[in-house]
Amino acid sequence: MNGHFIISLDFELFWGVSETRTIDSYKENLSHTREVAERLLIMFSEYDIEATWASVGFLFFANKKELGAYVTNYKEVPVYAKGNLNNFEIISEINEQDSDFYFAKDLIQKIKHTRGQEVATHTLSHLYTLETGITNKDFLDDLKSAIAVAKDENIEIKSIVFPRNQYNDKIISVCKELGIKSYRGNSKLSIYKPSINQGYSKRLLRLLDSYFNLTGHHSFKLETEGVLLNIPASRFLRPYSKRLSLLENLKVNRILKEMTYAAKNNLNYHLWWHPHNFGANMEENFKNLERIVNHQNDLQKKYEFISVNMNNLQKLTNNS
Repeated sequence: MNGHFIISLDFELFWGVSETRTIDSYKENLSHTREVAERLLIMFSEYDIEATWASVGFLFFANKKELGAYVTNYKEVPVYAKGNLNNFEIISEINEQDSDFYFAKDLIQKIKHTRGQEVATHTLSHLYTLETGITNKDFLDDLKSAIAVAKDENIEIKSIVFPRNQYNDKIISVCKELGIKSYRGNSKLSIYKPSINQGYSKRLLRLLDSYFNLTGHHSFKLETEGVLLNIPASRFLRPYSKRLSLLENLKVNRILKEMTYAAKNNLNYHLWWHPHNFGANMEENFKNLERIVNHQNDLQKKYEFISVNMNNLQKLTNNS
């Protein structure tokens, strides 16, 4: 089998940053995220790029009133040891004028109807599965609800991306039980393994590895022995940084070289980021992405390095 280029997007809006940010502190990014999503869909269509949009279930609602009515009937709200992680607790605080920072029902329909785009789940509430206080039942209830909410929009959930990339074998078994076929796993390298507490040294090494080849090419063969297809992350596409602007070319070239290695060796390469990452410095971020998708198009011509979303890769693997 030839190599594949996979993109997955953690589509969250404010639900994904609520424990560390406020609306005001992150407003530039959030206020442009809808435009970012629209531009991504246009670019992906233009360059024939497939992508998986792992969407928080709360995004599937139209407004605070609709979500509030749903949550009123929710069986058992999760209880975190750290209360600031619980997105159920902030629903009552939503201001109607900020609805675009919390809800994206219309955008999810656009994603669904755009060729090559998969709507996957990022859990219902952006649930952190390894945090203290969260049980397997919490995850089971959350995922059941996320699947049901998507089904109401005629979307069948087959892939999952875990918030903060937190998961374990029991969590994977729950996914299998509920019909999920694939997930975005983590690199086997220690600095990329999921954990609750990420130390400074790990974060620094990951940052440096984005610009310089400290840990190899991060491409992979698919491991089909597990209960779900693990499609591990290769690289987080870090947003443009004015402070590190002199290193931008190094960052993009690091990704291009990794893609080339994967294509030449019939391996897979999985790039991911959050749409809200592009909300600030939008033009610079899209310029970087255009270089990447142009390179994928060139590699497809030379090596049949095909762009494929997570669910379609799972189908290809099962049929091979």
